[in-house]
Amino acid sequence: MASLATTADPPKDTKPGTHIMVAGIVFQMASITVFAVLFGLFVVRSRSSNLPRKNYFLLGATAFSTVTIYIRSIYRTIELAEGWTGYLITREPYFIVLDGIMIVLATGVFNVIHPGWFGLNKVPFNSYATTTEGVNKPSSPPMEETTGVVEGNSG
Repeated sequence: MASLATTADPPKDTKPGTHIMVAGIVFQMASITVFAVLFGLFVVRSRSSNLPRKNYFLLGATAFSTVTIYIRSIYRTIELAEGWTGYLITREPYFIVLDGIMIVLATGVFNVIHPGWFGLNKVPFNSYATTTEGVNKPSSPPMEETTGVVEGNSG
């Protein structure tokens, strides 16, 4: 179907698709805003807890990543709201800095400050199940070993 749309003469109206894309980016910004508020509350509350000092590096990396994704979302909203012939969409340096580099930074920070270094791998895989009463009890009696011979068919 895409080949039919690209060969249309005259080209079809792209406004509905653009509006859908802008709505998606705005939804992404709203979701990030909710996450940022909840994350901020977590950070404030964790300051009074016994959270290990080194975990604040991970919190900082998460905050940095969130800010860079938010910057990209703002840029993309403005870019698409201007339309396909707008100022921002026709200037590649803005795209490189405000889109590409923001995503590289948002993901790259977790290569420098890797979440696996903060004690998550020290928790036994099945620690919850072994400390919860009744979780490890089998739901049925164990099956008896079989010899592979069916009764009544010995030959």
